[in-house]
Amino acid sequence: MKTIEEILQERLAAPVRQKSGAILTNDQGESLLPLEAMIMSVMTNAMRGDIAAIAFIQNLTKKQAPDDPAWRDSQQQQLIDNIAHIKAQLDADHIYEPSTDVEIDRLANSLLIIQRLEAKMREPGHEDVTIETNRAGQQSARLSIIDDLRNKLLKQFNADLRQLRQDAQNRFIMRRQNERLINRQKS
Repeated sequence: MKTIEEILQERLAAPVRQKSGAILTNDQGESLLPLEAMIMSVMTNAMRGDIAAIAFIQNLTKKQAPDDPAWRDSQQQQLIDNIAHIKAQLDADHIYEPSTDVEIDRLANSLLIIQRLEAKMREPGHEDVTIETNRAGQQSARLSIIDDLRNKLLKQFNADLRQLRQDAQNRFIMRRQNERLINRQKS
């Protein structure tokens, strides 16, 4: 019995036929294959204004950024700086303890994502507010997706940082109370 992949490969290699049974050909006179027919269909839909088809083509043709070791190194350094900054805040309040390092790392990564979004917001051509016109001609203003995402992530980051600080403060208080209790018992 054939696998799904084998059947799919077989079907994709067979030329497309009209209802009458005649094989369709492309502009070069070659047999039209299913993938080419699908692409032509998506292109036709996009040219007719189909937003989903347009988005599909944009996502498909989006160029991948080449691997940049210098950028990766700068991001790693920024992450290290973020970790140090968060630890310094906790340490200044005398509530840092190594057991919170996992949470600090997560917060530092969240902060790094926020910083990347903020860098995108500073790029030329970025518009904080976009004006969209619907088919009826009505316009509406909308915060850019990058700004909106940054605001949501920043709100979550601040809530997570507050929670970490509160948890660390509670552990500090408990530790102090336990130390006093032990000291009283020794006396």
